[in-house]
Amino acid sequence: MSGIAGIYCLDGRPVDRGLLQRMLDCVPHLGPDGARTWAAGSVGLGCRQLRTTEESLHEVQPAVNRDRTCRLVFDGRVDNREELIDRLRPEIGKLENPTDVALVLDAYDVWGVDCLKWVVGDFAFALWDDKVRRLFCARDTYGIRPFYYRFDEKRFVFASECAQLFEDPEISVEVDDDKVAEWFTWCGIQCHTYRDLSRSYFKGISELPFAHYLIVTRAGARLHKYWEIDPGKEIRYRDRGQYAEHFRELFKESVRCRLRSAGPVGAELSGGFDSSSIVCTAHELYSSAAAANKGFTAFSLVFDELGCDERPLITSVLDKYSVASRFVVADGLCGLLDPRGDEPARSKIDYPNRLVIHEAGRALYRLAHESGTRIMLSGDGAENHVIGTSFVWDSLVRSWEWGELLARLGAECLQSGVRSSLGRLVRFGLVPLLPHGVSRSYYYRWMHTELERPVIPDWFTPSFRDRILSRVVEQKKCLGGFPKFKEWGRQLEYEFLNPGRWVIQMPYPLPVERRFPYHDRRLVEFCLAVPPEAKYEHLAHTRRRNIRGRVLQRHGLEGILPEAIRQCEIKINYTDVYRRRFRDFGSDYLKLFASRAEPIAGKLGYIDATRFGGVLSDALRLSESPQGVPAILHRWIDQVAQLEIWLRAVASRQKRLSLSGSSLPGVEERARREAFRPAGNGRG
Repeated sequence: MSGIAGIYCLDGRPVDRGLLQRMLDCVPHLGPDGARTWAAGSVGLGCRQLRTTEESLHEVQPAVNRDRTCRLVFDGRVDNREELIDRLRPEIGKLENPTDVALVLDAYDVWGVDCLKWVVGDFAFALWDDKVRRLFCARDTYGIRPFYYRFDEKRFVFASECAQLFEDPEISVEVDDDKVAEWFTWCGIQCHTYRDLSRSYFKGISELPFAHYLIVTRAGARLHKYWEIDPGKEIRYRDRGQYAEHFRELFKESVRCRLRSAGPVGAELSGGFDSSSIVCTAHELYSSAAAANKGFTAFSLVFDELGCDERPLITSVLDKYSVASRFVVADGLCGLLDPRGDEPARSKIDYPNRLVIHEAGRALYRLAHESGTRIMLSGDGAENHVIGTSFVWDSLVRSWEWGELLARLGAECLQSGVRSSLGRLVRFGLVPLLPHGVSRSYYYRWMHTELERPVIPDWFTPSFRDRILSRVVEQKKCLGGFPKFKEWGRQLEYEFLNPGRWVIQMPYPLPVERRFPYHDRRLVEFCLAVPPEAKYEHLAHTRRRNIRGRVLQRHGLEGILPEAIRQCEIKINYTDVYRRRFRDFGSDYLKLFASRAEPIAGKLGYIDATRFGGVLSDALRLSESPQGVPAILHRWIDQVAQLEIWLRAVASRQKRLSLSGSSLPGVEERARREAFRPAGNGRG
């Protein structure tokens, strides 16, 4: 992942070249292959490059177009190169293995801002067009590559990371309380779709939403959406096997595009469906010479003592394809904090982390980096549109598939009883057929109970609880603006289409580029066009006639995935990690929230430190008992701890960047208004 930055002074002032250079210097992990800037009058662009493909070895950024009227800084990759070259050839002529940057410049020269309709890949870029004096900024359809900016009517400043923007002394570091509150909502953590897409975690700093572009001129800034899932697009085959074949074809192409590299490729391998399918498909492509193998290694977390170890499944992949592998034993890496104690100084500060095993993941990526790997394939977030949903009743009724409907109803009756199953048939099979205005009200009530009855622990302060509830209200309003699908199952899948930023953006400051085959635009469009019942099947041949998901993967990757994984019905969870964390790393929690440490989350008015301290003390004592700590309490405590770690990282980076004050703006003022109370033994 390369790093980009830029400044456009709308009032005509000359660009501060020193600031532009500092914005690149403060993120060395975004590009070890050199940093260059370009400036002309009131406009300046900069890029710190991480070269990962053969074509990128010849890239020089900021890049210039053929007639030298446009300058471009580009963090990303074009995945439909062959298709794009064919489309451009009538206008441009013969193209001899162009760089991705050159392709984007040519596409803009031919189609202008409409080039985004034809460019498929992961990207964030800014293009200065001197002919019309405008800055054209865009982000990919899934938001894989980050893009933050500050616009104050006089200047537009953008960068890949918030820390780069804080090099500007005119930009203050102040946490957005409403955004933090959103992070504590169920939808805010589980799904990117519901959140305020343009709001960052810092006041005054915006995030360019995925699938959007921004035009900045002296008249101001205008935001446009260039891509959306078409709810009217449906793919229906007579033979169910055709869905699997179509999926297999698209998935192999998606993996092939992401194997394009100038050196060795790595892949996360957990033993689950998503990561295993990527590793196996990559080796199928290598063996058929559809992709050039320049070295491939699977990187896995394993556990010697905990029940979440997936070594048998990992081994089934390694043995089937003779894959080179590296392991990190993660039993001792279950804590939230860096054992060396320098977590804040080494953390990215764009958003709070929500990784279950943050330190283990850091160790895995450090191992990949030290072994010379610059590309890591990941299956994170794939479940949101591949796993399927059990809400298939209305789709079966609409398509008159009575035999399949009765078979699934019979399976439900065996598992849940006749009364419960008939109730589900009425609620989710017949009610959706009512007029749209009537059925939608039931949809929101039944399918989004987390929005109707949010659960918020009472260790949050009353004012912050109100903020959380207000964000829930905003999320409910957001639902009304989503595209409308006929089937409730497809509607639900769309609403959980985009995983949170912490899932897909690189949380560690290392020069390793993550690539996500399951987030290819073409594959996502296909998955959302497939009928819900084609992804969640009825197993008539089993004794209990149960139902399971991942049909496209199970059938489409038959012969590619090891059978132990293809037929697997159980998903590994990390409950053991939470337990281990409380048992072995309880002192880290105490250090974070001890009364003498004055947790920033308490000073900012997010948590009642006394009440939370009591809950934490009780949980640590309970962790030594046979019953242990409830999993939901583990998760809530971890989330508050992750927030505190992030706040300290922000405060630490502020000092390093030599901004005014010794703590976060507003902290001391709020601390005086709301006296901090030392932790006691109160219960939550």
